[in-house]
Amino acid sequence: MRDRVPKYPGRVRLIPVAGKADTFDMVRADEPVEEGTALSKATLLSDETAEFLGLVPTDDPTVDDAFVASVLSSKSACLVRLTVTVGGHPAKAGLPIEGLTDLSGGTLYTKADGTAVGLATTESTTLTTLDYLDMPKVSKTISTPLKTIVTAVLELSAPTAGTKGIVTTTTNILFSPYVTDIDIINVGGGGGGNAQNSGGGGGYVVRKTNVVPPYSTPLTAVVGSGGEGSSGSSGGRGGTSSFMDVSAAGGQGASGSRGGSGNGTGGYLTGSFPPALATDGTGGGGGGGGAGISTASYSSEYANAGSPCGGRGSLTDNWGSTQRAQSGSAPGGGGGGSIGNYPGAGGGSGRVTIIWRVAS
Repeated sequence: MRDRVPKYPGRVRLIPVAGKADTFDMVRADEPVEEGTALSKATLLSDETAEFLGLVPTDDPTVDDAFVASVLSSKSACLVRLTVTVGGHPAKAGLPIEGLTDLSGGTLYTKADGTAVGLATTESTTLTTLDYLDMPKVSKTISTPLKTIVTAVLELSAPTAGTKGIVTTTTNILFSPYVTDIDIINVGGGGGGNAQNSGGGGGYVVRKTNVVPPYSTPLTAVVGSGGEGSSGSSGGRGGTSSFMDVSAAGGQGASGSRGGSGNGTGGYLTGSFPPALATDGTGGGGGGGGAGISTASYSSEYANAGSPCGGRGSLTDNWGSTQRAQSGSAPGGGGGGSIGNYPGAGGGSGRVTIIWRVAS
């Protein structure tokens, strides 16, 4: 190709358009010494050249496509020009796409306009997104003939806000770039009751709001287990529930003739009338487990558990028949205490609750 060499660089002539005010046709007036090579499809990428490179002229390949095709001719790969939409709009930057690599062999991410350019190394490739809490996983298989260039579209549904209660330790919790912030509510496991008439304490509750999570990064929610009931004097402590930097301790197990402390204290016998009643939990936590009571000496109300999740203490009637202590329920209920013939009951497991919001 040859450059245009003007005698008067940049000079143009303005010709008024008849019947249209302030409208002109602009004509070059640079008086070139050398016309140069005109820029056109024929001079930049002719159909013949496109076919020679393995491109399809009716696909309107660009010069960039021609450069890529010339490189692909020596590689066992297919170049994929991908467009990703979310709810019918171009995807945000930073969504990882599995199944393709970027041009340097790393993870492929969408750009700010929702596009991505990646390489496939097999004749058929499955494109997959991550499985987010706010946006479900999507998979699509496309044909990717080696040493060619293909275009593809991957459509994702719009992200949704929501709430998830997690009752067992869970890994690989993911948020997409569309999540703006989250609230975290953790309840620790309930403490266990003992065989000395004392109930376990309820699991503590910790809440943190408006937390900005990392996106596309696997996170783990740890759910504290309930403390074990004891045949002796010491019930087990409940486990800690945690997510990100938010932790809630478990309730204390019953100890001797004292109920476990926590978000709701376990009931117990004081050695003098009346016994201490189990107290309720607050802020959604589990109440403490009730004390083990013999109705030959005390009213059955003293076996009552703390609300909402404490386990009732054992009950022995005037004829020696015993209702055994009940376990605390989730989230974080303390286990009921028992008399010496039977073990105290275990505490209820904790819970991690996540509330997330998404950009509109």
